[in-house]
Amino acid sequence: MKSVNFSFAVGAVALAAATPAAFAQDVAGSTASQVLAIPQGYAASAFQVPIGSGAGWGGIGVGLYGQTLDDDIFADDYDGSVGLNIGLGDPSKYVGLDVSASFASLSDADGSDDGLGEAGSVGLKLHTNLPGYASVAIGVQTIGRWGAVADGGNESSVYAVASKYFALGGQGLVATLGMGDGAFHDEANGVGVFGALAYYPVTWFSVIGEYTGRFANLAVSVAPIQRWPVTLTAGAVNLGDRFDLGTQFAASVGVGFSF
Repeated sequence: MKSVNFSFAVGAVALAAATPAAFAQDVAGSTASQVLAIPQGYAASAFQVPIGSGAGWGGIGVGLYGQTLDDDIFADDYDGSVGLNIGLGDPSKYVGLDVSASFASLSDADGSDDGLGEAGSVGLKLHTNLPGYASVAIGVQTIGRWGAVADGGNESSVYAVASKYFALGGQGLVATLGMGDGAFHDEANGVGVFGALAYYPVTWFSVIGEYTGRFANLAVSVAPIQRWPVTLTAGAVNLGDRFDLGTQFAASVGVGFSF
Protein backbone atom coordinates (compact mmCIF):
# COMPACT_ATOMS: atom_id res chain seq x y z
CA MET A 1 0.00 0.00 0.00
CA LYS A 2 2.99 2.32 0.28
CA SER A 3 3.27 2.47 -3.50
CA VAL A 4 -0.47 3.21 -3.79
CA ASN A 5 -0.11 6.19 -1.45
CA PHE A 6 2.99 7.55 -3.19
CA SER A 7 1.52 7.19 -6.67
CA PHE A 8 -1.25 9.64 -5.93
CA ALA A 9 0.99 11.93 -3.89
CA VAL A 10 3.07 12.19 -7.08
CA GLY A 11 -0.01 13.04 -9.11
CA ALA A 12 -1.27 15.60 -6.63
CA VAL A 13 2.02 17.42 -6.11
CA ALA A 14 2.67 17.46 -9.86
CA LEU A 15 -0.81 18.91 -10.40
CA ALA A 16 -0.27 21.47 -7.63
CA ALA A 17 2.86 22.64 -9.44
CA ALA A 18 1.46 22.38 -12.97
CA THR A 19 -1.82 24.21 -12.36
CA PRO A 20 -0.32 27.62 -11.51
CA ALA A 21 2.40 27.05 -14.11
CA ALA A 22 -0.31 26.93 -16.74
CA PHE A 23 -2.04 29.90 -15.10
CA ALA A 24 1.18 31.91 -15.32
CA GLN A 25 1.14 31.89 -19.12
CA ASP A 26 0.34 35.10 -20.96
CA VAL A 27 -2.94 33.88 -22.43
CA ALA A 28 -5.81 36.29 -22.97
CA GLY A 29 -9.37 35.45 -23.91
CA SER A 30 -12.77 34.51 -22.61
CA THR A 31 -13.75 33.15 -19.23
CA ALA A 32 -13.33 29.61 -20.54
CA SER A 33 -9.72 30.06 -21.59
CA GLN A 34 -9.05 31.85 -18.33
CA VAL A 35 -10.18 28.86 -16.29
CA LEU A 36 -7.96 26.47 -18.27
CA ALA A 37 -4.82 28.61 -18.63
CA ILE A 38 -4.61 32.25 -17.60
CA PRO A 39 -2.12 34.75 -16.12
CA GLN A 40 -3.95 35.06 -12.79
CA GLY A 41 -4.76 32.87 -9.83
CA TYR A 42 -7.74 30.63 -10.47
CA ALA A 43 -9.08 27.61 -8.65
CA ALA A 44 -7.96 24.12 -9.69
CA SER A 45 -10.05 21.77 -11.84
CA ALA A 46 -8.74 18.51 -10.28
CA PHE A 47 -7.02 17.33 -7.10
CA GLN A 48 -5.12 14.08 -7.77
CA VAL A 49 -5.88 13.16 -11.39
CA PRO A 50 -4.09 14.61 -14.44
CA ILE A 51 -5.85 17.20 -16.60
CA GLY A 52 -5.68 17.87 -20.33
CA SER A 53 -4.17 21.35 -20.15
CA GLY A 54 -0.66 22.35 -19.16
CA ALA A 55 2.02 25.00 -19.33
CA GLY A 56 4.06 26.34 -22.26
CA TRP A 57 7.31 28.24 -22.69
CA GLY A 58 8.19 30.28 -19.62
CA GLY A 59 5.71 28.61 -17.27
CA ILE A 60 7.18 27.29 -14.04
CA GLY A 61 5.23 26.02 -11.05
CA VAL A 62 6.15 24.88 -7.56
CA GLY A 63 3.78 22.75 -5.50
CA LEU A 64 3.54 21.35 -1.98
CA TYR A 65 1.27 18.41 -1.13
CA GLY A 66 0.52 16.90 2.28
CA GLN A 67 -1.74 14.09 3.45
CA THR A 68 -2.68 12.32 6.65
CA LEU A 69 -2.01 8.57 6.82
CA ASP A 70 -3.22 5.56 8.78
CA ASP A 71 -0.47 5.21 11.39
CA ASP A 72 -1.37 1.54 11.88
CA ILE A 73 0.06 0.95 8.39
CA PHE A 74 2.63 3.70 7.87
CA ALA A 75 5.56 4.78 10.03
CA ASP A 76 4.05 8.24 10.55
CA ASP A 77 0.56 9.73 10.54
CA TYR A 78 1.27 12.23 7.74
CA ASP A 79 3.49 12.69 4.72
CA GLY A 80 4.12 15.23 2.01
CA SER A 81 5.94 15.91 -1.23
CA VAL A 82 7.33 18.88 -3.11
CA GLY A 83 6.90 19.25 -6.87
CA LEU A 84 8.42 21.33 -9.66
CA ASN A 85 6.84 21.73 -13.11
CA ILE A 86 8.45 23.35 -16.18
CA GLY A 87 6.50 24.11 -19.35
CA LEU A 88 7.99 23.83 -22.84
CA GLY A 89 6.53 24.47 -26.30
CA ASP A 90 3.30 26.25 -27.29
CA PRO A 91 0.10 24.25 -26.63
CA SER A 92 -2.12 26.91 -28.23
CA LYS A 93 -0.36 26.71 -31.62
CA TYR A 94 1.20 23.26 -31.58
CA VAL A 95 1.95 21.19 -28.47
CA GLY A 96 3.35 21.83 -25.02
CA LEU A 97 5.41 19.59 -22.80
CA ASP A 98 5.25 19.60 -19.00
CA VAL A 99 8.36 18.24 -17.31
CA SER A 100 7.74 17.63 -13.60
CA ALA A 101 9.77 16.33 -10.69
CA SER A 102 8.29 15.11 -7.41
CA PHE A 103 10.47 14.96 -4.32
CA ALA A 104 9.46 12.63 -1.47
CA SER A 105 9.08 12.71 1.36
CA LEU A 106 8.62 15.33 4.05
CA SER A 107 8.41 12.70 6.79
CA ASP A 108 9.69 9.16 7.36
CA ALA A 109 6.27 7.64 6.66
CA ASP A 110 7.78 5.26 4.11
CA GLY A 111 10.16 3.90 6.73
CA SER A 112 13.27 5.08 4.89
CA ASP A 113 16.03 7.42 6.02
CA ASP A 114 15.93 9.49 2.82
CA GLY A 115 15.82 13.24 3.30
CA LEU A 116 13.98 15.66 1.04
CA GLY A 117 15.38 15.39 -2.48
CA GLU A 118 16.97 11.99 -1.83
CA ALA A 119 13.91 10.17 -3.17
CA GLY A 120 11.52 11.04 -5.96
CA SER A 121 10.55 10.62 -9.59
CA VAL A 122 9.98 12.44 -12.87
CA GLY A 123 6.84 12.88 -14.99
CA LEU A 124 6.20 14.02 -18.58
CA LYS A 125 2.98 15.30 -20.19
CA LEU A 126 2.53 16.22 -23.87
CA HIS A 127 -0.56 18.39 -24.32
CA THR A 128 -2.37 20.66 -26.75
CA ASN A 129 -5.32 23.06 -26.68
CA LEU A 130 -8.30 22.41 -28.99
CA PRO A 131 -11.18 24.56 -30.27
CA GLY A 132 -14.20 24.73 -27.99
CA TYR A 133 -12.21 25.32 -24.80
CA ALA A 134 -10.87 21.78 -24.68
CA SER A 135 -7.44 20.23 -24.22
CA VAL A 136 -5.95 16.75 -24.50
CA ALA A 137 -2.77 15.18 -23.17
CA ILE A 138 -0.79 11.98 -22.94
CA GLY A 139 1.69 11.48 -20.16
CA VAL A 140 3.63 9.24 -17.86
CA GLN A 141 4.14 9.49 -14.09
CA THR A 142 6.80 8.07 -11.76
CA ILE A 143 9.64 7.51 -14.22
CA GLY A 144 13.30 8.14 -13.42
CA ARG A 145 12.75 6.97 -9.85
CA TRP A 146 15.48 7.34 -7.24
CA GLY A 147 15.95 6.68 -3.52
CA ALA A 148 13.16 4.97 -1.61
CA VAL A 149 10.78 5.58 -4.51
CA ALA A 150 12.88 3.27 -6.68
CA ASP A 151 13.17 0.70 -3.89
CA GLY A 152 9.56 0.73 -2.72
CA GLY A 153 7.82 -1.09 -5.56
CA ASN A 154 6.52 2.06 -7.26
CA GLU A 155 5.90 1.65 -10.99
CA SER A 156 5.39 4.14 -13.78
CA SER A 157 1.87 4.95 -15.00
CA VAL A 158 0.96 5.92 -18.58
CA TYR A 159 -2.26 7.86 -19.25
CA ALA A 160 -4.31 9.78 -21.80
CA VAL A 161 -6.71 12.52 -20.70
CA ALA A 162 -9.03 15.23 -22.05
CA SER A 163 -10.51 18.28 -20.31
CA LYS A 164 -13.24 20.66 -21.47
CA TYR A 165 -14.81 23.84 -20.12
CA PHE A 166 -18.60 24.30 -20.19
CA ALA A 167 -20.18 27.71 -19.63
CA LEU A 168 -23.15 27.72 -17.23
CA GLY A 169 -24.39 31.27 -17.47
CA GLY A 170 -22.06 33.26 -15.25
CA GLN A 171 -20.66 30.04 -13.80
CA GLY A 172 -18.64 27.19 -15.25
CA LEU A 173 -17.83 23.49 -15.21
CA VAL A 174 -14.59 21.74 -16.17
CA ALA A 175 -14.94 18.05 -17.00
CA THR A 176 -11.94 15.73 -17.20
CA LEU A 177 -11.94 12.13 -18.42
CA GLY A 178 -8.97 9.84 -18.91
CA MET A 179 -7.62 6.33 -18.84
CA GLY A 180 -4.34 4.86 -17.71
CA ASP A 181 -2.51 1.90 -16.25
CA GLY A 182 -0.51 1.51 -13.05
CA ALA A 183 -1.80 3.90 -10.40
CA PHE A 184 -5.04 4.44 -12.35
CA HIS A 185 -6.12 0.80 -12.07
CA ASP A 186 -6.87 -1.60 -9.23
CA GLU A 187 -4.88 -4.48 -10.60
CA ALA A 188 -1.19 -4.89 -11.32
CA ASN A 189 -1.98 -5.06 -15.05
CA GLY A 190 -4.77 -3.45 -17.01
CA VAL A 191 -6.24 -0.06 -17.79
CA GLY A 192 -8.53 2.00 -15.58
CA VAL A 193 -10.75 5.02 -16.12
CA PHE A 194 -10.42 8.23 -14.10
CA GLY A 195 -12.17 11.58 -14.18
CA ALA A 196 -13.06 14.80 -12.41
CA LEU A 197 -15.78 17.44 -12.38
CA ALA A 198 -15.00 20.93 -11.10
CA TYR A 199 -17.85 23.39 -10.56
CA TYR A 200 -16.96 27.10 -10.60
CA PRO A 201 -19.57 29.44 -9.07
CA VAL A 202 -16.83 32.06 -9.51
CA THR A 203 -13.46 31.67 -11.22
CA TRP A 204 -11.46 31.87 -7.98
CA PHE A 205 -13.36 29.05 -6.22
CA SER A 206 -14.20 25.50 -7.28
CA VAL A 207 -15.74 22.34 -5.84
CA ILE A 208 -14.10 19.17 -7.17
CA GLY A 209 -15.35 15.60 -7.26
CA GLU A 210 -13.08 12.99 -8.81
CA TYR A 211 -12.34 9.31 -9.19
CA THR A 212 -8.69 8.32 -9.63
CA GLY A 213 -9.30 4.79 -10.90
CA ARG A 214 -8.85 3.60 -7.31
CA PHE A 215 -10.14 6.29 -4.95
CA ALA A 216 -13.05 8.75 -4.81
CA ASN A 217 -12.08 12.24 -3.62
CA LEU A 218 -13.92 15.45 -2.80
CA ALA A 219 -12.13 18.80 -2.52
CA VAL A 220 -12.46 22.57 -2.71
CA SER A 221 -9.98 24.91 -4.34
CA VAL A 222 -9.46 28.64 -3.97
CA ALA A 223 -7.21 31.32 -5.42
CA PRO A 224 -6.98 33.75 -2.49
CA ILE A 225 -5.23 36.56 -4.38
CA GLN A 226 -6.79 37.21 -7.77
CA ARG A 227 -3.79 38.83 -9.43
CA TRP A 228 -1.34 36.15 -8.28
CA PRO A 229 -1.15 32.60 -9.70
CA VAL A 230 -1.51 30.90 -6.30
CA THR A 231 -3.89 27.98 -5.83
CA LEU A 232 -4.90 26.28 -2.55
CA THR A 233 -6.77 22.97 -2.66
CA ALA A 234 -7.92 20.76 0.23
CA GLY A 235 -10.25 17.85 0.70
CA ALA A 236 -10.98 14.25 1.63
CA VAL A 237 -9.30 11.39 -0.24
CA ASN A 238 -10.34 7.74 -0.41
CA LEU A 239 -13.95 8.37 0.60
CA GLY A 240 -14.76 4.68 0.22
CA ASP A 241 -12.00 3.55 2.64
CA ARG A 242 -10.49 1.29 -0.01
CA PHE A 243 -7.59 -1.03 0.80
CA ASP A 244 -8.34 -0.33 4.50
CA LEU A 245 -6.31 2.89 4.22
CA GLY A 246 -9.08 5.03 5.71
CA THR A 247 -10.48 8.32 4.50
CA GLN A 248 -7.72 10.90 4.84
CA PHE A 249 -7.32 14.68 4.66
CA ALA A 250 -5.04 16.16 2.03
CA ALA A 251 -4.07 19.66 0.93
CA SER A 252 -1.87 21.27 -1.70
CA VAL A 253 -0.60 24.72 -2.57
CA GLY A 254 0.82 25.74 -5.92
CA VAL A 255 2.59 28.92 -7.04
CA GLY A 256 3.27 29.81 -10.67
CA PHE A 257 5.84 31.99 -12.39
CA SER A 258 6.09 33.21 -15.99
CA PHE A 259 9.34 34.22 -17.69
